[in-house]
Amino acid sequence: MTEDIDLIRVTGVEYVKDYTMRLEFSNGKVKLIDFLPLLKGKLFEPLKDLRNFAQFGLTHWTL
Repeated sequence: MTEDIDLIRVTGVEYVKDYTMRLEFSNGKVKLIDFLPLLKGKLFEPLKDLRNFAQFGLTHWTL
């Protein structure tokens, strides 16, 4: 037996400043998130350049 699970999805995103984005979720909540503490490791080095960080898109509920 499987249960229906309502996943909370990102439905909107807006660049605010520095490494902060405003995210809107499918449950109606809105959050300001500072992503700088999450940009650790070599993989995320290019995103530490704000010109790269500010170029984003929302595809299938993923930034």
